[in-house]
Amino acid sequence: IAEQLDVSEEQQNEIESTALLCKADLVTQMVYEFPELQGVMGEKYAVVSGESPSVAKGIFEHYLPRGADDIMPSTLNGQVVGLADRLDTLVGIFGIGLIPTGSSDPFALRRAANGLVNITWSADLPLNISQILQQSTADFVSAHSDCQSPLAALQEFFVQRIRTLLQDEKNIDYDLVNAVL
Repeated sequence: IAEQLDVSEEQQNEIESTALLCKADLVTQMVYEFPELQGVMGEKYAVVSGESPSVAKGIFEHYLPRGADDIMPSTLNGQVVGLADRLDTLVGIFGIGLIPTGSSDPFALRRAANGLVNITWSADLPLNISQILQQSTADFVSAHSDCQSPLAALQEFFVQRIRTLLQDEKNIDYDLVNAVL
């Protein structure tokens, strides 16, 4: 993702630090007792530990959006790590064959895919999601040779998510959406 965005070496290092620390707060007693504080406490712990303000904010923001009406991440660290986190979840779960059916979505994969599409859209990130999916699924298959590639299922899943975004949220006529997709 960072390569497609052609970020500087300094920004790449900050993104990597954010990714390394983004889930560290999950093992703390505070987040164990109050799960709604995940990310919030991570940001605070990062500041106290001497991390840069952009890394700390990225730790919090990588969880955004948490729901349909939530705010979007405003920093590149939060956007890139949030995209990578969601993509990792989607590829891994699709890769082991747990694809949502009907209204059943126990791993919130629709929410993860919607978040990925909405972050890319709202931040106007010049990303080729198809290329990112191809690379991610190829990496998954090379690490898990006993699994089949989830690429086709993920591509279809993302087309559905994009169709929903364009028709329902952006109020674009379904004929135009179908023609473009």
